[in-house]
Amino acid sequence: MVYLLFVTTQSLHLTSITLPIEEMIQMMEEVDRLQKIEDEWTDGYQLLVDTLKWHEGYRAVPYYCMAGVLTIGHGHRIKKGEHFDYPMSRETADSLLKADLNAAIDYVKRTTDLEHTQLLAIGHFVYALGSKRFNESTLKQRIMANEPIDNEIVKWVHIRTKKGIIKSEYLYDSRIMELNLYNLNV
Repeated sequence: MVYLLFVTTQSLHLTSITLPIEEMIQMMEEVDRLQKIEDEWTDGYQLLVDTLKWHEGYRAVPYYCMAGVLTIGHGHRIKKGEHFDYPMSRETADSLLKADLNAAIDYVKRTTDLEHTQLLAIGHFVYALGSKRFNESTLKQRIMANEPIDNEIVKWVHIRTKKGIIKSEYLYDSRIMELNLYNLNV
């Protein structure tokens, strides 16, 4: 006999059911599989947040990034009509970073069939380069065709500056990190 505990917002239920041992083992394996997926997601998400915080640093007042975009906090691009109190607190900067990253991940979720660490990897890509660039890219075409992206993703390492287009080692490292995260599910 197996006892299952069901918890809802209203009550707690203890139910006994009888399952053949094979079904019980399958159920336990499925719980383990789902826990591993959740752990990969949590670890991968935190890796992205920590990487972005490390790279972007923290700036409490607006500044122009290398691409000439007005930015604040941990790399939040200030949109037209947005106003913040200065100096910006670290907590506000952290919240903006997560909101921006979550919006990018949600965009990828809506426009692809990616899941788990692949979703995180391409969510990071969209966070860094934007949904429009991703949507029009050969990278998205490869993803949608379920083709390898190894050679395509590493092309996205250049920044347009006032002095011209430069290759960024940070962007290269970011693409490799995204590729490694993406290929965890392959």
